Parts: sequence; C-alpha cells; structure tokens
Amino acid sequence: MYVCSVIRNEDILWKSLLEDCFPDFLRFIHPGIDNILNLNLGYEFLDNELPQVFRPEERMNSPKIVDKLVKVYPHDESDDWILLHFEFQAAYRENFRERMYTYFYRLMDKHKKRISAYAILTEATPKYRPNVFERRFLGTELKYQYNTFKITDPTDEELFSSENPFAIAIIAARITGKCRNVKNIQKRDQLKKDLKIDLIKHLFSRMLSQKTTRALLHFITFYVLFELEETKAIFDKELQFLTKNKPNMGIEEHIAEIYKERGIKLGIKEGKIEGKIEGKIEGKIEGKIEGKIEGKIEGKIEVKKELAYHLIYNLGYTENRAAEALKVPLTFIKRLRKKETLAL
Repeated sequence: MYVCSVIRNEDILWKSLLEDCFPDFLRFIHPGIDNILNLNLGYEFLDNELPQVFRPEERMNSPKIVDKLVKVYPHDESDDWILLHFEFQAAYRENFRERMYTYFYRLMDKHKKRISAYAILTEATPKYRPNVFERRFLGTELKYQYNTFKITDPTDEELFSSENPFAIAIIAARITGKCRNVKNIQKRDQLKKDLKIDLIKHLFSRMLSQKTTRALLHFITFYVLFELEETKAIFDKELQFLTKNKPNMGIEEHIAEIYKERGIKLGIKEGKIEGKIEGKIEGKIEGKIEGKIEGKIEGKIEVKKELAYHLIYNLGYTENRAAEALKVPLTFIKRLRKKETLAL
C-alpha cells in the first residue's frame, strides 16, 4: 500500500473554474442576476487590482484566500459599469468579515462605483457563518453586509437536478466532506473514487459545451485527491475508459501536450524582444541571434517551472516523482518548493 503525497492547490482550481464558467457560476449563486446585469455585454477580470488593496506587510500577514474582482455592466443607466468581488474561503477565520469590509471601502475609494461582494464558503461544516461587519462608538454606527453562499446549503437532489452546470462543481467540492467520517483509509479512498466516477458520468450525460465539460472535468479530477496510489491508478484507468483517451498516454505527456505550444511561443516571443534590444544597443546582428536562443531556453525553463508546480500542488506528486516525470534534477524541484514556501 503506497500513500500519495496529497497536496491540493484550491486557489488555482477555483480561479480557473470561475474564469472558464463565470456566467454559470454567477447565475448559480445569485439566481435572477440577469435581471440586474447584462452579461451579454461581457465581463472583465481585474485580479491585478486586488493585491494593491492591501499593503505588502498586510498581504504577508493575511491568510491565503482566493479572490476575484470582476467588472460587469448593469441594465440601468446609473453606472456604466460596476464591480463584483468574490472571496472563496475554505477555513473560516474571525477576521474574515473585517477583511471583506476592508476590500469594500478601499475599492469604493478608488473606483467610486457600486460594488457587490460575495463570500463563497467551501468548508465541509454546515455551521452558520455571520456575514455582517459592525462597529459602534459614541453614537457613530457602521454596518457592512455581504452575500454568502455555502457549498453545504443545497441538497444533493437540488444539485443533481439543477440545469446550471456549476452545480456539478459544488457536488465535487462536497465529496471530501462526505468521506471524512470513514475511518478506514482504503474504504475512504474507494468511496471518493466511486463518487468521482459517478459524478463524471453525470457530467457527460449533460451534453454540455466542450469548454464547460473540460473545465468541470479538470475540477472534479484534481479537487478531490486520493490518499493511496493504488486508488489513483484505478481511477485513472476508469477515467481513460470514460473519456476514451489513449491508454498509453500518461499524465506527464498529457500535461506536456497542453503546455507545449504555449512554451514554444513564450520562448520565441521573449527571444525576439531580447534580440532586437541587444542588436540595437550593440549594433550587431549577433544580438538578435543570441536573443532568440536565450529566449527559447528561458521559455522552456518557465514551462518546466509551471509543470513542476502543477504536478506537485495540483496532482499531489512527490518531489522525486515530479523531477523524474519532467526529467530535471531534484535540486530544481527543491528550489521551487523553497521559493513557494517563502512566498507564503
């Protein structure tokens, strides 16, 4: 019996899913939102603005929380656009309400636009969590309230019968919580595997768009991880059968295939830019050639880093296994892990 090194990066999974399925996500957590917003006009993710809301020292001392800021367009004409702020919280913290309020007033101060905030609570407990931040002193009173959605609130029947594809993601996010009371590790893993396979079958029966199906399949596969290597191997075989994938295509080849084109383009682009700059400064044609070569090499290194991060934090690979899969020295992986730890 071999135990997996289980590491799940919820940040990447939730953010990727939200970006791929934003209209479905918003309609699921806020029924009737189409009466307020015109989603046909599109939407824009403004994630680069959120880190600016908190000072560097505040970000270092705050918990790592998944957040998204989206520009959308209302039907009424009182504003040309408004902001929606989303926070995914896996473990509830007492200062969470104050954090939500801080986001609100700093974004309001910067943009002078209407803002609506949503806290998406992904914890397994159904315990009630307050959604109001209040302060009172000497006749001065403040009350800030935001929307909340707990993944434990809907029933299984409601989720499976929902026409909204995002309900499938909520079912997946609840699987680990359903299995936590099973004490035997093998039985617990078996239950996870059965629930994941059943959910994937349900996903395929929905006949959704290719983009939505891929996004949800990725979320189901990597959000709920197994504790035993044997269970993971069985799941992979069953998934290959369901998706009719080539049986000889391992996970390393599959991931490399996804990043291959992106990595090549990255290297060429960086190389051309560096080459032109060096050529102009030195007045030599060799600058362009050197730049192209260096850019390609740097591009490949960046792809290796992305793949290593994905294997370890999304797929639960050990350092040794990731190094072997990517054909890089173990020290390369250890340096990446050390940098990630310092960043946290």
